[in-house]
Amino acid sequence: MMFQRTRSVLSACGVALLTLASSSQAGWIQDTTYSDLWVGDGAHSGLVYDAAQELTWLQDANYAKTSGHDADGFMSWDDSVTWADQLIFGGWDDWRLWSVTDLGNDGCNYDVDGTDCGYNIDTATSELGHLWYETLGNIAWRDTSGNPGQPGWGLTNTGPFQNFERDLYWSGTEYAPGPGSAWSFNTDSGDQYFDSKIFRLYAWAVRPGQVDVAAVDAQPVPTPATLWLVGAGLLGLSLRRRRRLRRFV
Repeated sequence: MMFQRTRSVLSACGVALLTLASSSQAGWIQDTTYSDLWVGDGAHSGLVYDAAQELTWLQDANYAKTSGHDADGFMSWDDSVTWADQLIFGGWDDWRLWSVTDLGNDGCNYDVDGTDCGYNIDTATSELGHLWYETLGNIAWRDTSGNPGQPGWGLTNTGPFQNFERDLYWSGTEYAPGPGSAWSFNTDSGDQYFDSKIFRLYAWAVRPGQVDVAAVDAQPVPTPATLWLVGAGLLGLSLRRRRRLRRFV
């Protein structure tokens, strides 16, 4: 009888520990290197929340290929827009391609410092540009004086993302001066420009919406030692209660 009771107590402790471990794995975990990024865990696996822009990115930057939608992930602009619009991931169906804000709505104002087109862009004009320059800290091929090949240029920091290609990515924003073109971003050189919609580029989906990072479960997964201490505490409390009851038997 004593063995059966002890086994029941241990089973109850095991259930409690499993519950604790599983709950700690379901939420968002802050990236320790890139403070604006929260990596999805549990039900949010495969997602990265960008707190600076209040966007959720697919963690896989070439999910069109990984999911089997396209052989290599290269698609025309129309196909890219359709893919993102029809995507259902993480329980959400409001995915889209990242966007560009055309300063003045007059197309490309090409420069090497602080416009909507070229290198070292005004990152407020580009969701992918902001992620690439501001959050991940990558450096453009040209410096702000126009000199090429500045030290450290290129996609050197990919953060928690997977399959982050060094190539051109379509935005979901059409190029106002020419309806046959759309804005794009070169993740190898940091150059934002526009391309013909018939070209085949990569596509990366995002969705809008703020995640309340103060309310989500962002605690680290308990270590085995921590779980043992919790379990031992629960078992100790149970045995202590049984000893107290035995005094009155």
